[in-house]
Amino acid sequence: MNLTVKTTFAALLMTAGMIGSAQADQPTDGYSTLADWTRQISRVMERPVQSQPAYSLSRPEVVSGTRMTVFAGFLEHQTGAVLLEVGGTVAQCRIVDWRTNSVTFYLPMLGMAGGRDATLRVVKPSGRIAKTLDVRLVPQPEIVIHGETVGQPGPAAGYVGLPSYAAH
Repeated sequence: MNLTVKTTFAALLMTAGMIGSAQADQPTDGYSTLADWTRQISRVMERPVQSQPAYSLSRPEVVSGTRMTVFAGFLEHQTGAVLLEVGGTVAQCRIVDWRTNSVTFYLPMLGMAGGRDATLRVVKPSGRIAKTLDVRLVPQPEIVIHGETVGQPGPAAGYVGLPSYAAH
């Protein structure tokens, strides 16, 4: 806190304490004097704040090798390029569909141990950058569970015939 703000706040607290209490010299909350109470309050209000947030909301997580569509206005009719920059290294993405307002592409498959901050750049055929996106590139998962899969019961134990999973 600013020194002026601290002294103003302390003076305000002392004035309010003296006006609100006819017996300012007899504390009722365990503090020996009003000055001790003011020091306690100012100590509580001076807590350090974390300078960097623990996570960034501005960087969506994208999985390496994923197919993506990025919308950008005024792309030209000819196909440009999509570049992925990770840690100073630039890789070109494989473009699937280029339109005047969007581009669909595959991110490169990168073997990574953990997530890294990355930048995607959509570049027009003329060489001008149409859009820049900051993303968090994460490695591919080791296991994928597909939601549309429905488990089918297997044949009963000891069954000798051919299993039938669907009625005809």
